[in-house]
This record gives sequence, structure tokens and C-alpha cells, in this order.
Amino acid sequence: MNKTNINYRNNLLLFFIAFFLFTLSSPPLFLDPDVAWHIAAGDYITKSKSIPFYDPWSYVGLEQQWYNISWLWDILCSFLNQLVGFHGLSIVLTVFLSLICTYCYQSLVSRKYPISHDAIMISLALTSLLFIEIGCLRPQLISCIMITFFMNKLYNFYYLNDEKALNKLPFATLIWTNSHGGFLILYALLGVFMAIAVYEKNKVAIKKIIKISITCSLTTLINPTSYKIYIGSLRTLNSVVIDYINEWRPFFFGQSYSFSMLFLVLIMAGCAFHTHYTELRIKNSDWLIGLAFLIASLLSVRNFSNLAISGMPFIAGIVDRSLPTSKFTVKLKNAHKTLISILLIIVSVSIHAFLVITKDDKKIGLNRVPVELIQYTANNYPGSKIINNYNLGGYIILFGNGKIKHFIDGRAGTAFNERILNEFIDIINRKISVLETAVKHNVDGVIIHKMVFKQESEIQKKNWNIVYNSKKYYLLIKNK
Repeated sequence: MNKTNINYRNNLLLFFIAFFLFTLSSPPLFLDPDVAWHIAAGDYITKSKSIPFYDPWSYVGLEQQWYNISWLWDILCSFLNQLVGFHGLSIVLTVFLSLICTYCYQSLVSRKYPISHDAIMISLALTSLLFIEIGCLRPQLISCIMITFFMNKLYNFYYLNDEKALNKLPFATLIWTNSHGGFLILYALLGVFMAIAVYEKNKVAIKKIIKISITCSLTTLINPTSYKIYIGSLRTLNSVVIDYINEWRPFFFGQSYSFSMLFLVLIMAGCAFHTHYTELRIKNSDWLIGLAFLIASLLSVRNFSNLAISGMPFIAGIVDRSLPTSKFTVKLKNAHKTLISILLIIVSVSIHAFLVITKDDKKIGLNRVPVELIQYTANNYPGSKIINNYNLGGYIILFGNGKIKHFIDGRAGTAFNERILNEFIDIINRKISVLETAVKHNVDGVIIHKMVFKQESEIQKKNWNIVYNSKKYYLLIKNK
């Protein structure tokens, strides 16, 4: 049988296996509050037919330009939400994660490294495990796809002499730049191949990489904010709030089972490699990129998704040298692959259909969000200014339908200046209480966690009425 058909069947089977596993285990749609504001931003852009340069929702949003780097992703989320709803979006998330895993697998297999299939599947399993824990419908998914795409095309150019591969990078850059601030990673990927070309004195490759680097750099300027997109991206990376957001913190063992397991496997395999072998069976580019993202992941756990994607060849190469040779291999016939694929898709679709019919919230995750409280506030106190928890901001934007003017949300440095972010940090550090901040801002109400409310002074509490009591939060309205 044609080898292309075999690869196609393998990829299809892998996709359906991943789809089935993510159907059972992927995180709920609203695990991360940023998903909510991405949908709302897409709604706003679609209705107004323009991209806002200042925040239309927060009462402090006019103090800094809003660098909405992800506007293209936001429109996509809004369109899909209007088309298929929240349950449909949860299925879209499952499809996205499955496609990413399948694409990473195919990209690695296409390199034809002399490493065992067992090592490839172990690295893929570690990647899948990570996405089960942190895979959210956020524009980081675009970066995951683009990282794999860039690595694949640069590999084909440098090692397989496929000069046409570079022609696809500018268009990919255009999509990446208008979808996620992670587009800055393209400079790291180009830099690695440039360094290798310089080291190997490959003058032809040096010229072509310089040319495509300039082209991609100019392409990044094709966006609503032009050169300011770099300011917006850097605002994400260097604002004062970074140290207080979990996903930006340095790695420590045990904070996440998927991060810790990936790191542990690398340590064990690395020790075995160091003891018994002298070289990896992968190209220098994959070794350098994997090592770079491993270091970046230790500095900030947000980079673990990039490590899992870009570092798959690196992980597979190290694991391969520490695995014994497989004595018994399992080979499925094409008929078996087809049958398994059909069964997996039937079961997966049935599970999603059951969740939709029974209106089960498991894959959506709104049971942990005070949606009714937010809607009550919007309906009964429209136009009111509200002090809120950082993680509730995105939900207030989406479920408040723009009727509430909130304080802060997950856009952090891309939408809020340092003064506002420092006030938020002061609240976290208890330098100033939530209710004191509310008085300072002269707001109409406060959405406050019950545990935080208990810590507020009795004198401050007297100025507020509890008008709504949800499972975890109070809505306080100022006494007149």
C-alpha cells in the first residue's frame, strides 16, 4: 500500500484517539476566565465593525490604550459561539487539542529520525497530559500550531533543501501576529537556525534566513496597531502583575502533575543518556530549541506548553536513548485501524451529544462562576461601577453584556496601566482592603468573595448592603 495512505491512516487513528481522550479528560471551556473576554471582545468587534483601541468595559480603561493583539482569535471565538454555543465551543476545544497533538506527531515522524516509535509516543503522551491540565480555548493554541509549523518549514528548508518551504512563513506570520503575542517566538526559531547556519558556515542558508527574517519582521507590522504591537506584547511580559499570576511564575516541583511529570521524565532520561550515550539522534536545531524552552519553562511555567510542542523532538530524542529495544511490536491492520477510528468517533460524539441533551455543565465549567450574580447586577444596577476580583473580570464582561463597569480583568498590562495594576497588587498584599479601594474609587458596588469579606473591618462593612448572596460571592451595594 502507498506509504502516504499508511501515514494518513495512522494520523487519522491518532486524531480519533486524542479526540476520545480529550472528550473524557480535557478541561472545561471556562477553566480560564480569559476565554470569556475573548468571546466578548469578538462580539464587540463584530457588532461595532471596528477594533477598539480603548477598553469599552472597565471604568479605568481609558487610562491606557488597549493592545488587543488577539483580535482575529476573538472574532473566531465569537463567530463559533454564535454558531454552536458553549457546548459547541467545548467540542471545538477538543478538536483543537486533538489536531495539535496529531500535527506534532506527524511533524516529528516526518523528520525520519532513527529513534523508536515508543519514544515518540511517550513524548506525545507527555504533551497530551499537559494539555489535559492546561488546554484552554485561548490564542495560545494558535501559537502551538504556529511553532510546529515554523519548526517544520525551517527544518525542511535547512536539512531537506526545500527552499519553497520558506515562502509559506510570511502568511503564517500574518495570522500569528494578529492572533497572539506569542508571535515573538518566531524570532527565537529563526535565530536558532541562523546560529546553526553561521556555525556551519552555510552562506546560502544565512542569506535566505536573513531575507525571510526581514520579510517576517515587516509582516508583523500588518496589524491594527502597527509597530505598537510590540509595545502591547512587552506589556504582557513586563507588567508588575506578572509575579502574581500563577501561569507566569517559575517552576517548582509538585505545583502541577503534568509539568512535574514532564520534568521528571527529562531528568531521568537525561541522566540515563549522560551515563550510557554520547549523542542524540536528532538535529542540532531540535536540540537547541528544546533546551531553550526547557530553560524558559523553569523560569515561567507558561512556557511548558511551548516546551511540550517545540520540544517534542528533544524529548523523544532523550527518551529514546534511555529505552530498551522493544522485543514485541504491535502492528494493526488497516481494517482494525478503521474499525477503531469509527468506534472512537461514535463514542466521542455520543458523549458530547449526551452532555448537550442533559444540559450537563461538566465540559463548560460555569458551575464555579457566579453567572446569576453577574446577571442580577447587570439587570438591576446597569451602568454601575463595580470593584471585582481579578479572575471574575472576564466573566463580568461576557455575562454582564457590557452593562457593568468593572475594575480589572485578565488582560492585565495590555489594557491597564501600572497605577491600576499596583492597586490590584496592594489589595492582594492586604496593604489596602477591597472596601477601602471601593471607597477610593467611589464605586457603586463590590463583588467580593465571602472569605475576603470576613477579613474586612466592621467599620467598612457598615457602608455596604448585601443585596445578593451566591455560593461563594456577595454583591455589595453602597448605602445611600
